[in-house]
Amino acid sequence: MFISLFTATIANAQFTDDMESYALGPVFQNNWSNWDNNPASTNLSAIASTNFASSGTQSMLIDNNTIQDAVLNLGNKSTGIWTVEFKLLIPGDST
Repeated sequence: MFISLFTATIANAQFTDDMESYALGPVFQNNWSNWDNNPASTNLSAIASTNFASSGTQSMLIDNNTIQDAVLNLGNKSTGIWTVEFKLLIPGDST
């Protein structure tokens, strides 16, 4: 039973993301873009950063002091059951 459950989980995985694969700074590649879908709008993109990390050395930063419209494209899902999982850190002095 463990093997069939594990196989089903892997078969349903649409993608995983490795924060370590991004160069530090604004990210506009793979499934990441920004609201106006313009790579030149780097101020709107998520930022690959080494400020905090759950594992490895990098994470995606949404800065408390700027307006960012980062988009993680999960595809055109319209039916079925889907799960999104991530770890989130909100520092105590953030809003």
